[in-house]
Amino acid sequence: MLAVLVLWVYSIISILCSCRIFHGPINWRDGVALNLLILQASLMGFSLFAWMVLDKVHPVIMENISVRKTIKAEEIMLQERKLHMEDHRKVLQSEVAELTAKMKKLKMDYQIKANKARAVGAIVSELKNQFEEFHLKYDCLFDYNQTLQNQLQSINHEVQKIDKSNGCSNFENNGKCVDFENVTETATKCGEYLSSATQSSSSPRHRRPIYQC
Repeated sequence: MLAVLVLWVYSIISILCSCRIFHGPINWRDGVALNLLILQASLMGFSLFAWMVLDKVHPVIMENISVRKTIKAEEIMLQERKLHMEDHRKVLQSEVAELTAKMKKLKMDYQIKANKARAVGAIVSELKNQFEEFHLKYDCLFDYNQTLQNQLQSINHEVQKIDKSNGCSNFENNGKCVDFENVTETATKCGEYLSSATQSSSSPRHRRPIYQC
């Protein structure tokens, strides 16, 4: 194409130069040929210019088309990601709502259990105090019981001594056998009488009631 254009330009220049050399008018055949050559050369130049422009513009157009395709693909992927993120956000919101509800429930359970623990702690402290009181009362009653047992043992020893002395005196006076069953009965009666007498004559420390311990 470039060679044809150069040939046409060379023909136009040769015609013009021949006309100037001979200094004669141009006949109609040469004028038509000249005009035809000029038209062909201009058309060829325009075609060459258009080809050059298209050669430069075609990569740009193809690149623009590829960029548009990539942009559309990215937009589609972005929309899909938005939809996926929206679904994921909804799932996360539902999970957060469930967790907040569970947290509120756990807080309520914790408060209830804390109140129960406080009540149980108060009951335990009260039971400890009662146990200490009962322990003190038990110690007092145990001491009181020990004193009573000691008194009863001493009274029994005295009664046995009295019975022995009475039996010996009766044997010496009468010279008869003593009925030991009657002696034991009288000894027990005397022991009961003496125990009641000692309880009535004992000090107030041994006769104090239980609630004073």
